[in-house]
Amino acid sequence: MHGEVLILRTFKPRAFSISDLYDWYNQSPTQLILNPKFQRRAVWTPQSKSYLINTILLGLPLPVFFLRQNTDPQSKKTIREVVDGQQRLRAIFDFVDNGFSLKKSHNEEFGGCFFSELPSDIQSDFLSYELTVNVLIDLDDKDVLDIFARLNSYGVKLNTQELINAKYFGYFKQLAYSLGFEFSKYWEVNKLFSNANIIRMKEAEFVSELLIVMLDGIQDLKAVDKFYALYDETFNNRSEIRDRFEETMDYIASLYDGNFSETSYSSSPLFYSLFTAIYHLNYGVKDVAFPRRPLTSMDYPRVRAALDEVESILHQAGDLSSEEQKFIISCKKSTGHKINKTTRCNFIIATLNKHLGIE
Repeated sequence: MHGEVLILRTFKPRAFSISDLYDWYNQSPTQLILNPKFQRRAVWTPQSKSYLINTILLGLPLPVFFLRQNTDPQSKKTIREVVDGQQRLRAIFDFVDNGFSLKKSHNEEFGGCFFSELPSDIQSDFLSYELTVNVLIDLDDKDVLDIFARLNSYGVKLNTQELINAKYFGYFKQLAYSLGFEFSKYWEVNKLFSNANIIRMKEAEFVSELLIVMLDGIQDLKAVDKFYALYDETFNNRSEIRDRFEETMDYIASLYDGNFSETSYSSSPLFYSLFTAIYHLNYGVKDVAFPRRPLTSMDYPRVRAALDEVESILHQAGDLSSEEQKFIISCKKSTGHKINKTTRCNFIIATLNKHLGIE
């Protein structure tokens, strides 16, 4: 019972508007301290700040903030220290003070605008936006640090895509994540990714790989970070890439009446190869030497026959050619390496070309 009383007395979840916190910060003396000794210094990039501001403008939720609150009974003054979230608050206050403008890569309508240049109703909505804050009342440093040690003890080490997600905020990331969300039902129906995979951003990583092959050919999985950086602030043909991506995905689905979950193509390595093959025939993939021609719905029967042949080879026990053996090995070993990706893609393209009569 004592522990329950302690929690109720010292831990208060509340909602405060940006205007509330901004007013406290600007009081003289300040009632909101942004840099207590257990906080990191501000390290956010202009891109990350702008991305945060656009999240607020869209009315989407932010992670919870933590404040430590102490009230002096003599002076009746309340002082609040930001325990977690000071970089986010610095970015918000800096924007309100016209310290930086919103980037076009995050908001087409208001990109390039400082806070004072936004329409008055948008400014009002921004200042009224409520932040969820856990208020730690009258706790000393030891107790605050203990709380965060406990919170962090439940954390899971970030995977590669989660680290990239925290690092980039520009055009490439937005396109990859947007397409990942758009095709969420596609992933589910065809069993490409489980809900657990999607929570860990595996579908975003996969879409990133598909976008990369469209832009610059087959690459190692470790090259993903480079393309997030390359197309972070400039990505002029992103609308065309989106259209071609959607068209390729739809073509593959149409081959199987919308559901290929019971085929080998429901594995992400083989689907990557199939996507690359179809995209090459329609538009060409860099450094892929096979001849090509655009596909139409009239080609469905022959394309499906080619893909069925590829599947039969995967399940064949013996009497395989050297090329077929290499293909099977590439489907099982180091599937993210460029050499194995290339082997899989070339084999599927060659099989398609044989059935389509492309020489």
